[in-house]
Amino acid sequence: MAVIDIQNSIIRNIIETEMIVTVFMGKKGVPIRCKIKGNDTYTLLLEVDGKQQLVFKSAVSTISAGKQLIKF
Repeated sequence: MAVIDIQNSIIRNIIETEMIVTVFMGKKGVPIRCKIKGNDTYTLLLEVDGKQQLVFKSAVSTISAGKQLIKF
């Protein structure tokens, strides 16, 4: 059975299409409208209002987009 890396597939798709998404941060779910510009094992590089923010993936509760992110 093939292993699918869903997290990285979705993030790669968001980066490649330069999609604007909403990233919800922390337990309170503070929303950030942004583009995801890059990622590694532990972090996401976000572009918010023309400025870059580096956030830890462990601080993200949800990433929401206006369309389907991945097809199975």
